Amino acid sequence: MSLLTNYAPVPSRVLGVFHYLWACKSCTRDHLESVLSPQNLRSEQGAGGMIHSTVTECLKLGLVVEHEEQLSLDERVRQRWKRKEPTPNEIRRVLFELICDVDQPENHDTARLLAWLMAQDVSQFTGTQTSIESALRHQVGDQRLGLANDVAFGNFRFWATYLGFAWKQDSPPRLLPDPTTHLFLLLPDIFENIGVSLSVAEVHGRL
Repeated sequence: MSLLTNYAPVPSRVLGVFHYLWACKSCTRDHLESVLSPQNLRSEQGAGGMIHSTVTECLKLGLVVEHEEQLSLDERVRQRWKRKEPTPNEIRRVLFELICDVDQPENHDTARLLAWLMAQDVSQFTGTQTSIESALRHQVGDQRLGLANDVAFGNFRFWATYLGFAWKQDSPPRLLPDPTTHLFLLLPDIFENIGVSLSVAEVHGRL
């Protein structure tokens, strides 16, 4: 399973795992899950519940590692900031990079769907689940890049919005492509010479 096909690992739960492990550095899986979810809720949902599934996906994503029954953030992730507290946008960028990591194919279904979403004609795109599934079936076939049920559609709405590639409407549920927020995350890299004047042509070229 992946962030797309597992109903549990929505961005808010993944961020809960990240922030707790950033603060405590390491802990057992039982401790992490008990902190992030009440016992009765975990028992009612079976197999550890939503937080157990979320931690599992964080491990597969490469955000979290397990060593001698201790969970911690992957050292490559933690070293991005050393002792500095990461900002929400910096965390968002890291999660996007992990989703697209060539060595971690588990979540490439989400990456492929994001690429497909960016290729759509926004003037013709209504963003409903039915219209998206129909467009995918017409353009790429019956597998629909993994967007095959309500769970996948719901999770894709959450992740596409969180990563800055779309905005969503809740009633009725719609997802509309708009990469403005994600582009904002990249501006410091695109315009690395802060304070240097650029021509309009140079700005367009870098974008």
